[in-house]
Amino acid sequence: MVKVIVVEDEELPRKRAQEILQRIHGVDYKGSAASGKEALQLIKAHKPELLILDIKLKDMTGIELLSKIPKRQLPAIVFTTAYDDFAVKAFELHALDYLMKPFSDTAFEQAVLRAIDYINKESKTTALDRLSSLLEHMDGNVTHQEKVNFINIRIDNKINFIKLNDILYIQASGYYVEIITHDKKFLHRETLSNLHSSLNHKNFIRIHRSTVINSEYIKECVLSSFGEMDVRMIDGKLLRIGRTYKKEFLQTLNL
Repeated sequence: MVKVIVVEDEELPRKRAQEILQRIHGVDYKGSAASGKEALQLIKAHKPELLILDIKLKDMTGIELLSKIPKRQLPAIVFTTAYDDFAVKAFELHALDYLMKPFSDTAFEQAVLRAIDYINKESKTTALDRLSSLLEHMDGNVTHQEKVNFINIRIDNKINFIKLNDILYIQASGYYVEIITHDKKFLHRETLSNLHSSLNHKNFIRIHRSTVINSEYIKECVLSSFGEMDVRMIDGKLLRIGRTYKKEFLQTLNL
């Protein structure tokens, strides 16, 4: 039996991973963590042989998490990622498995089975060498999102690459977000908070609990007689600035 731990900061994907793992023969599911801090405690307690690891957690990146684990205790890794093409290229280079979000149950199960087969066949030294090579290659770059100037979104069997400079604004829509560009609208299954934090770009400002805008494409600010404020984007869309976001918005734009 291969001991497995899941590290994922979103509740639904975390529960989904747990359900799949518990029905895979050969898996000894040891629990899940919603943060890097929780993960380190679980890893210390159970010493897993396989880690299902989200590359972007709320308190640290997956790479930062791995750097905190003693080298000789590093487990095999199946990374999950939604946006970071830079990281994906590094994973491919060093032959580590990864899953692009959103992924199917079948894809997840196949990745776990490949990892189990890898663990059973490869020597511990070989696995550690490959993971160490990845850590050296990344060298902290995953934390520097300013180097990534696009996000990728999977739609059916295609991956769409959207340049950050092309995004006008993003709005929450239930369990999805609508990403509005100059000429298209993309529907993506992700929370607005997670997507906003992954952008990590000074031009993207949260103006409402359901709206993030690219400040480069503000046409004008509109004041109402009741003290409310809206922004009109270059496509003519009028977006309300929430009261709790107004002060930060004004400070960011030096207004």
